[in-house]
Amino acid sequence: MWQRYNGTTKIFEKSVDNGVSWAALGLDAAIITQGSLADARLSANIPKLNAANVFSVPQTVSVPNTIGVALGIRYNALNSVLGFNIANSNGYPYLGFNLKAQVSSDVPLYEATGTPVTQLRMDSQAFAFLTAPSGIAGNTPALTESARVNSVGFAIGTTASIVWGSRLAVRCSHSVNMMGIEVQTLTNAVGGIFIDFVNAAGAIQGSVSATSSTTAGFNTTSDKRLKKDLGIAKSIDVLRDTIIHDFEWIPNGMKDRGVFAQEAVKVHPPAITIGSDKKTPDGQIAHPWMADYSKYVPDLVVGWQEHEGRIAKLEKLISKD
Repeated sequence: MWQRYNGTTKIFEKSVDNGVSWAALGLDAAIITQGSLADARLSANIPKLNAANVFSVPQTVSVPNTIGVALGIRYNALNSVLGFNIANSNGYPYLGFNLKAQVSSDVPLYEATGTPVTQLRMDSQAFAFLTAPSGIAGNTPALTESARVNSVGFAIGTTASIVWGSRLAVRCSHSVNMMGIEVQTLTNAVGGIFIDFVNAAGAIQGSVSATSSTTAGFNTTSDKRLKKDLGIAKSIDVLRDTIIHDFEWIPNGMKDRGVFAQEAVKVHPPAITIGSDKKTPDGQIAHPWMADYSKYVPDLVVGWQEHEGRIAKLEKLISKD
């Protein structure tokens, strides 16, 4: 058998008829023992073209950063195809990426009874985190979306888009032992901060802090260095002019007492957040007017001090008689 390298086609060829005809020569890299191709003796871990690849040892992929990506995976985005998948030896996915919002046939099965399932998917608009409670081995779990991240923000406990401009939306059913957000401190230090509220300049303007091992304090900025003193308050006009109503909440019929924000804003604007007429899809008021009753506390103190002063004067007059 004759062999040659074809400089035109750039392949090795063989001839079994003394050069009359030539055919491509299949090379066995294992027999190459010398030359300039140091990596020619291929191992069993070399990826196969258009075939399933199973690696018995960890693989490292190194890509020049000039192309802008570390690792690229391109595939035909069919409903039943996972673009990227990490699975155990039995083929049960631990982590999967998919370019469709729903997967029809490659839904993971329960590996073992009592094992929950978690999956990460990607559609054209967001990453979605799906979970299923524990089930029976071999059964198909009923995956439900637990959270999603899109260009607007991060939503937890809902498949709906984030509304009202929130960067973080948390929704949960108000059942027993179900909390929307839980913040725990690992030390019971008085003054420890659960949450800080920071303005655009990076300065703290409020916080929720621990006041003991069992209570929390809700704080807002009151630093003397941030204030221009206009004198000691004496007026009790806010208390005198504020109208308190007995009323019943329309959504649940609960009786209550307080201000009507649309009235109170004329008397004490700092205590009121102005709402709008915008409605939710089911017709509820989306942005109601709101009142911060803590803003009335300074006026209550002033009112008490004024009344205390008047009582002291009256007692003094009575004692003279």
